Amino acid sequence: MRWNRGLMGAAFIFVSTLTFGAECAGDLVGEWNREAAPGGTPDDAYRAEGSGWSDRIRVTRDSGRINIESYYFSRTDLQPPLRFSYLPGESTENVVMVGNGTQRQSASARWNECRLVITTRHPAIDASSAETTVIQTLWLEADALVVETARGAAKPNRTLYRRVAVAGGK
Repeated sequence: MRWNRGLMGAAFIFVSTLTFGAECAGDLVGEWNREAAPGGTPDDAYRAEGSGWSDRIRVTRDSGRINIESYYFSRTDLQPPLRFSYLPGESTENVVMVGNGTQRQSASARWNECRLVITTRHPAIDASSAETTVIQTLWLEADALVVETARGAAKPNRTLYRRVAVAGGK
């Protein structure tokens, strides 16, 4: 009987953690625009505080999966947004078309309280380059989506996104 109670307790904690992460995931959903530093332009913010995504992103949720669309290309490029999909607790692969070909990224995501931590491995392009790892941590702070990005051993930087108001006040 003791073993069953311990197993039930562990199962309860696991399920409540999944539920907690799901509630937090709903908070991240929406359209977001990068906030420029005071006195700076969005381009200055991108160079100084790049999250790895564009200045406009859309976060959606589908069956526990977190999807991020990054509007990297301009409207006249006729290119779709870059799409990244993450399933917390699972490994995923995202394939994006940038530059002269496709880029494969292996990622894992997990919830750390109400922070989504995404670890992405970018494979080496050729023998002269090395695999790189990028860790992006997303959370809400006041009315902003914060994306803290760490690239390798470099000091992490933060990018703030503000929720885009829906047309018509809906």
